[in-house]
Amino acid sequence: MFYLKILYIMKRFFYFIAAICAASLFSAMPVVAQEEASRFVSENFSPTTTYYVAETGADAVGNGTATKPFKTIKYAIENTPVAGGHAIVVKSGTYTGGYITTKFESPVLVKAEVPYKAILKNSASHRAAYLDRAENIIISGFEITGNKSYPLGNGSTSAYVFQIDMCKNIVLENNILHDSYNNDILKLNNRSQSCVVRGNIFYNQNDYGGDEHIDANVLYDAIIEDNIFFNDYAASGRSCANKSQPFVLVKSSGLQSSGKPEDASRNISIARNVFLNWWGATDQSFLLLGEDGQNFFEVSNVMVENNLFIHNETKTAAPKVNRMSGTWSIKGVKDITFRSNTVTGFIQHSWDTKNATSDGFGYALRVGHESQNLNNENITIVNNIFSDPTGNMGEISGGNSQYLVNGKIDNNLFFNTGNAIRDNAAHGFTISLDQHAIIADPEIEKNLSGVTTPVWSASTNKIGGQSTSIEEARLALVAKYATPQSATSPLIGKADKTNLPERDITYNLRSSDIGAYEFSTPPKTTDTISAQEVVEKIKVGWNLGNTLDACDYKKVGIDAVDNSAVERYEKLWQNPVTTQEMIDVVKNAGFGAVRVPVTYYDHIDTNNVIDPKWLDRVEEVVNYVLNDDMYCIIDVHHDAGMYSGGSWIRADHEEFETNKENLELLWTQIANRFKNYDHNLIFEGINEIVDTNKDFSWTTGYQNTLTVYKLNQVFVDIVRSTGGNNADRLLMVTTFCGVTDQQKLELFTLPNDNVENKIILTVHDYAHTKADIDKVMNRLNNYAVQRNIPVIIGEFGTTSNDLGSEENRAEIAGYYVSQAKKLGITCFWWDDGGNYQLLNRNTLSWRFNLILKALIDGSESEVVDIKTIDISSLSLDNAKVEIYNTLGIRLARATEPGIYLIKVTTDAGQRIVKIRVNKF
Repeated sequence: MFYLKILYIMKRFFYFIAAICAASLFSAMPVVAQEEASRFVSENFSPTTTYYVAETGADAVGNGTATKPFKTIKYAIENTPVAGGHAIVVKSGTYTGGYITTKFESPVLVKAEVPYKAILKNSASHRAAYLDRAENIIISGFEITGNKSYPLGNGSTSAYVFQIDMCKNIVLENNILHDSYNNDILKLNNRSQSCVVRGNIFYNQNDYGGDEHIDANVLYDAIIEDNIFFNDYAASGRSCANKSQPFVLVKSSGLQSSGKPEDASRNISIARNVFLNWWGATDQSFLLLGEDGQNFFEVSNVMVENNLFIHNETKTAAPKVNRMSGTWSIKGVKDITFRSNTVTGFIQHSWDTKNATSDGFGYALRVGHESQNLNNENITIVNNIFSDPTGNMGEISGGNSQYLVNGKIDNNLFFNTGNAIRDNAAHGFTISLDQHAIIADPEIEKNLSGVTTPVWSASTNKIGGQSTSIEEARLALVAKYATPQSATSPLIGKADKTNLPERDITYNLRSSDIGAYEFSTPPKTTDTISAQEVVEKIKVGWNLGNTLDACDYKKVGIDAVDNSAVERYEKLWQNPVTTQEMIDVVKNAGFGAVRVPVTYYDHIDTNNVIDPKWLDRVEEVVNYVLNDDMYCIIDVHHDAGMYSGGSWIRADHEEFETNKENLELLWTQIANRFKNYDHNLIFEGINEIVDTNKDFSWTTGYQNTLTVYKLNQVFVDIVRSTGGNNADRLLMVTTFCGVTDQQKLELFTLPNDNVENKIILTVHDYAHTKADIDKVMNRLNNYAVQRNIPVIIGEFGTTSNDLGSEENRAEIAGYYVSQAKKLGITCFWWDDGGNYQLLNRNTLSWRFNLILKALIDGSESEVVDIKTIDISSLSLDNAKVEIYNTLGIRLARATEPGIYLIKVTTDAGQRIVKIRVNKF
């Protein structure tokens, strides 16, 4: 046993922030820690400016607007601001990307306006796109294809379909790359660094020989994840010579052949991909690490995890057709881990049962060697499934054990349909070396004859005949071929938990299962109620807005210690004095919490002491809420807001100490007043804090943004120091001005705390279209939820000026709350008694019952995924079945995501089933 420390740089985009993972491991297992926030950056990109490219455009006279677009992508890239941060939207048509060398200072998104309708294609003499020393470019949504004009063969480098050469921070995601005729589909080489290949489809590399879907040659700090790799030459009208090479190859030809570390590919994550439909050369593998016979380790520090490998070739195929030397092959590499993968199907080996001889190939791995290669070192195989439903697995490992130093195999599941698996130590790894081997049927799909290749059809806009997106196609393959068919599957709960990835192939949190797919539910904290559990328990909340937060800042006619000031301030913004009866109405409507915004600016005397009468009134309102067994949130509101006379606590890094002292002043007094209150009272440190210039959101600087997070830490430290129940009270912290802007979320970090799971991130957002709501949820998912940060949207809502009718507002309200609920996020309606008013506080009646109903229904509905709800297909004996939307309108059927009520009437009576359709 020894310990290995790995620096694995994962660039998180806009700024591609490096993350360092240092881990102590058993037997040489390298761990690559992936930041959840790094997934699908194209979906979360918020451009400063958008430029357009169209076939009908003009480079020389166009200005990149929608009405005067550029003509070529190359020109657009070279003639937009080098500072970056913008988007280049490419309209449908066929383009050649050209030779691109631009180094942007921050990322630029180059995106097809309609997914896969903008086509990048090889010219007769050039790649579809060639990025040479380029930096900070995201390419998304294209169909990228080769050109039949090349003669078949292994030759010209100009025949690469796409090349990334000596580049940094390049993201290639959500593209369809296919049909190379003379070389690789994607070439990543010459010390390209911090590149991401995510969520793409690759198929049909050059079949003449020597070429791959991805050929990575001297590549550093890279991610290859969430892709689908396969071949189906017939689908492209091509014949199959069975000469193609690995789908993914990582190697080093050696820039200097010097044996220096910089000449080796290193620090690479290959995760959550699906490999199928081999149609390749006999002596090759889906994945090959090392190849060129160099006298140094060609590849090091690679994590291969959560992938699905489907061997759907048939046993009856002609000899030496579609055979494979092993799922994986290694040649002169070190520090490689294969963990939590699912390998299923039949690999055709030359296995002589009578003479018990083999051609030296293996089901899982081939241990190889070329020319001057060093021996493969520190190779680990753990928590994988190897399942051959035909019973012809042969050996687990092929090759030669003399080329393997310090190999470890442990806790894998093997299934060969009751047949023994040959144990041959001469070929490397054996089952007998796996001290915790599980020999059992994993109960995953055994019939692989019906695997549908996910080929893109431009005429139907479908992938594999049914999927509308790459991710949908990938997850469909996972659901069919990697998912246990029974809760009693022997793979469930049997993993070595010390060597599980954080998430599985579907990106769900892992718990305890072997293979790529996690069937079990991750355990929840059981010691004390956690922040996330409280967030979900609340379901939906209501704001007592424009009440205790009201202020005039100039204190005209009001003295801070005037006995009449308290009631006068509470009514200053035209709302009545709060009563217990008012809060009772909120409770009875179904809300789980009330947020009580409070401003202190006008209630502090010259000795910096909060007027005790003001604190008395705040406490009185808090008690109203707690009396109804709801959660209550109190904050520091316009003291940090954008209004002209206040903002005496600001996100100003140049005056941090002053603002720190002001925040400490307030929260020391507030926390001490409430330190003995129970844990249904939650503190929110700062509301919508702005900088000295009162910049509201995206325009503030990097340092001021970080200042907010420093002030969050001040808040947490002060509250904890007051003791009592504040020692572990739930606390809420925020972003700059509470915004959900990607940059602010990306930079957000939770404060350090001496108790676990007691801090919530709170943000505000008033999106009122489904598209904008989806964007908000995507950002929160990527930058908070997937980092296990509990989230409350402390303010949201719509007005009639936004959406007009109550029906429209109700639909959006229900959509907002239900979309948030899917992510475990709870929302609080901003009720200001004015344009956002739901509750008439004078009459104690609800003004907009449809909106109220949508909020409550959206927070309580159950989630189901179905294709459609069609009444004609619901057949129940002697029953009448009807479907309604949340507004009570009867429908013929449901055809889009939303909340629906199914009423089933039988002789025994009626039953209403409330469902939420998540997707179609």
